Amino acid sequence: MSADELEQLRRRVAQLEDERAIRELISRYGHFADLGYEDAWVGQWTEDGVYDLLSVRRDGAGYEGTILFEGRDALYRHIRDPAAHKAMEGRSLHVQDINLVARIDGDDAVAESYSMTLLREGNAMVLRSAGMIRWTLRRVDGHWRILRKTRRPAGDPEVFAGIAPEAAEP
Repeated sequence: MSADELEQLRRRVAQLEDERAIRELISRYGHFADLGYEDAWVGQWTEDGVYDLLSVRRDGAGYEGTILFEGRDALYRHIRDPAAHKAMEGRSLHVQDINLVARIDGDDAVAESYSMTLLREGNAMVLRSAGMIRWTLRRVDGHWRILRKTRRPAGDPEVFAGIAPEAAEP
């Protein structure tokens, strides 16, 4: 194997490892939220992380309209909010990594995915919300972190505006 081939293989493996780490980060995001692991959930964000959420209040829980949570203190306020997240904690399933596509450029990455939040009501699971997400990620101290999460309703073209049709070509 030539030095060029070896370097190309090294880059491909690094790309696969980054994609795997990003998928795990986004998957754990939902696990941590559902289980009430506040420190682990906030720890996935950069210090200046921003959650840009368009939500709907249902049954007295949640937010109405677009709301920004900027920085770790605001992210803690969100995950601890008794009128929003805490009203669902322990009976929710945040599924964040549906149809996840990630593009990595050095220590920065952008990923798009669909998301659903299911909520247990009695013995049934009901769809609370579904949306489209753009994740802006940054590698910090060797670990991928969420710099910005933008969530919009299903069908909103704003979130996936950067996806070109040719991106789907093999």
